[in-house]
Amino acid sequence: QSVVSLLECPVCLETIPPPAFQCCNGHTLCGVCRSLTDRCPVCRVALGPRGRCLLADKLHMLFTATFLQSGGKKQKRSKTWTRQQLPTLHLPSRLLPRIVPTPSVERTPRPTQQLYHCPLDSCGSVVKSCDLLSHLQHHGDGPLVQYFCKESSTYLRFPVTRLTTVTLSQTLTFVLHVTSHPAASCLLVWLWIASEDASSYRLQLELPGRAPVRGQVFPLSWTSQQVLALAADKCVVLNDDDFDANCTKVKVTVLSKCDSTTI
Repeated sequence: QSVVSLLECPVCLETIPPPAFQCCNGHTLCGVCRSLTDRCPVCRVALGPRGRCLLADKLHMLFTATFLQSGGKKQKRSKTWTRQQLPTLHLPSRLLPRIVPTPSVERTPRPTQQLYHCPLDSCGSVVKSCDLLSHLQHHGDGPLVQYFCKESSTYLRFPVTRLTTVTLSQTLTFVLHVTSHPAASCLLVWLWIASEDASSYRLQLELPGRAPVRGQVFPLSWTSQQVLALAADKCVVLNDDDFDANCTKVKVTVLSKCDSTTI
């Protein structure tokens, strides 16, 4: 219990899931609270751009695996009691001024977590969504550039030459991908997300002196080859004349598909 208390976020008081962050003095906090503040809530030092706490991530995964394993053993031992009639629990409802009967709680196995492709073209691994950032940090060809946004937009320097992720205040992490068009002299830009709810979002780019352009967000269950072969026309297309001799500052915004407004 004392070790688990080390994974408690000092702001929301919840157990810190991956990705965990820390200040230079070692104080940890969760990804939601990290995206909402620029200073450590304990010692008030400034939080730098690189503040991941991989030890906290490993501890969380170790505890999760241990508890699931022990829960599975208890479930096997209780197989002889599955035929018995269990009494119905009567719990007071917080919403209705009466007693609401609820069925007895039965232990159910944890659903299998979806695996996603690594967005790196040089890597063919499949990972869980909670392990994606850690995998990119250890298997990337170069440094991983991360942007933590309080709103749904940020400014990037194009053309992008490094692997870039954008994390919004809701702990949604998008991976920006820029590649050459297979049949034309232009660039294709899209966002990946480690979720099957990718169709709920849209990518919008705003270049200086040009109207905003929008493209699709794809789940990481799609590889880059599948995107280029099946949905290249749904990506954002950028030509060489869209950039000047130096880097061009581009506004990247994630839109909600349901109402076409920023999330």
